[in-house]
Amino acid sequence: MLGDGTFGSVRSAHRFDNPSKHFAIKSLKKSKINNQRLLEEELEILSALDHPNIIKFFEFYQDNIFFHIIMELCTGPELFSYVLNNKHLDENKIIELSFKIVGALHYSHNEGIIHRDLKLENVMFENNQTESCQIKIIDWGLSSKFELGKPLSTITGTFQYIAPEVFDGSYDDKCDIWSLGVITFVLFTKTYPFMGKEIKEYLVNLKNEKISYDSKYFSGVSKNALEFISLCLEKDPSKRINISQCYNHPWFKQIRKKLSTSELDHIVLKNLRSYEKPSNRLKSFIFDHFINLILTSEDIQLLRNQFQYMDLNGQGYININELMYAYKRANIKMDENEIKDIISKIDTNNNNMLNYSEFLIAAVDQKKIIEKDNLIKVFNYFDEDNTGYIDRKNINSLLQRTMRSKKTILSDEEFLEIVEDVAKKGVGNSEKIYLSDFLGFFGVDLG
Repeated sequence: MLGDGTFGSVRSAHRFDNPSKHFAIKSLKKSKINNQRLLEEELEILSALDHPNIIKFFEFYQDNIFFHIIMELCTGPELFSYVLNNKHLDENKIIELSFKIVGALHYSHNEGIIHRDLKLENVMFENNQTESCQIKIIDWGLSSKFELGKPLSTITGTFQYIAPEVFDGSYDDKCDIWSLGVITFVLFTKTYPFMGKEIKEYLVNLKNEKISYDSKYFSGVSKNALEFISLCLEKDPSKRINISQCYNHPWFKQIRKKLSTSELDHIVLKNLRSYEKPSNRLKSFIFDHFINLILTSEDIQLLRNQFQYMDLNGQGYININELMYAYKRANIKMDENEIKDIISKIDTNNNNMLNYSEFLIAAVDQKKIIEKDNLIKVFNYFDEDNTGYIDRKNINSLLQRTMRSKKTILSDEEFLEIVEDVAKKGVGNSEKIYLSDFLGFFGVDLG
């Protein structure tokens, strides 16, 4: 349970009082949390999701009054506000927005997770450059894991976006497809496909009415757009398209083509090729946990674009065939064994594919990670209680704050192995890593 003291303490939260451009704090009063277990489940789901268009969870802290959730910072408007403040959205812009939502759902559904409250208010722009920045699906508080053939029954969500079968108490991942259809409909019309001031009125209209594609809104709109919306808003879920069919729908043909022909960065491909898996546990920790602390916004934007240029099937991973095609597009000769070797060195999940975070770690110039300023940031991040050293408690606290499995908690022996790696010799009974030793381990002088 979140309230039992096993997770981060008030002393930990001080590092995010003035968050950088990467981080935002969501603070929730404990007295207003009805079910702490549901909050914990949301954080566990968020910590498992890893996609450019899904809000990124970093850590969790608590004090006597609040739960503090450290997340990726989004400074742009919600999609709802964006729609209200734009008199008319061009179809190409709607295609772009819808495709990014589809990509995030394509990934989450393949991971066995449905959102269940997908709506305009739960899609945010990364910043105020709304014509060029990414969008993020947020608020996974009602999300759920699902298995094929095992329908869910809890009626949940925002009623204007809820699929008919959800009200019947038997549904699966296609409930998100309905919500996607509602969002796309609203992007064109600024109205919902079915109206109702209250849920009872809405349910009557949902059951008895057909969707009207008024020429006031849809004149000049492509046939592919109309077909896509109608397939998403099919009341019978057995006839509704699934997320893979959404991604491959002809409406998105041009944007898929653009991604597959965009220029790939040779330096990124070179970094992937030269990446070597960390030879010790400390380096693994740093690569695994601190890439978002080290990279600038510009770094992340470049690498994120490169990831999406390579992820041609839109599933949120880069597989062997996609990576081989990427090198071919860049006119770099590589055989299949070389590609497999690259993936085996980077892949920590042992699924023979690269997820988004694995890609970021391997695609960045490794020299950047061990720059002095970055290493000091990492050391201070470990040293949450400002003791001037890192001990086993600090590392285990990090694992717990990031919602990592308790199976990864270090034993005394495992931590001593890390200490010995850092100090090389003369460790004695030391159970602490000081900044000078930490920097020296990477060949950097404290100076």
